[in-house]
Amino acid sequence: MTHAELVERAAQWLRSSWRCRVVITEMAGGTAIPDAIGWTGFASILVECKTSRADFATDMRKLHRRADRIMGNYRFYLTEAGLLAPHEIPEGWGLAEIQGRRIIKTKQVACDGNADWRDERQLLLSCLQRLGVVSVIGVSVRRYTFTQTKCRATVGVVVEETDAARAAAKDTPEPTEQQALEMARSNTGGETRGDR
Repeated sequence: MTHAELVERAAQWLRSSWRCRVVITEMAGGTAIPDAIGWTGFASILVECKTSRADFATDMRKLHRRADRIMGNYRFYLTEAGLLAPHEIPEGWGLAEIQGRRIIKTKQVACDGNADWRDERQLLLSCLQRLGVVSVIGVSVRRYTFTQTKCRATVGVVVEETDAARAAAKDTPEPTEQQALEMARSNTGGETRGDR
């Protein structure tokens, strides 16, 4: 299995098993480029994909793996079955293995409340800058679509427009700056950043 295939399986695992609302793969944004990272309503899950023992050994020497600044409340190495033994995995990391069509956690990991939120925030900001998405009135959240960005990075965006919203968007001109401010106030309970 190639590294790209492992990364795709990691993204699928984060969306389905962990029910992550946002999943980012191979995108730079902080001190590291995670293979896959996802966020649920309560935690972040980092997955590093390894295709060989040499790749794993190289990863162990990286400073950002050993230092206190590590992304993810939960951290896993994802490999094909049998590549690594659970006792080889460093403390604070779990091991997940691909066994057929399933991904099995062969070494559990406890939640780390000290995840590097600075790098995670930087990664999310980088993601938003790349998207350049303007919110659409009437968009309902239902399914994931993946947008290809530079350097193979993918960003999962949960979007599904209703037929009525698509029709309204065609007939509705772009809002003026004042209208956009009013919409922002109504969506935030009447308060905007400038009001604070």
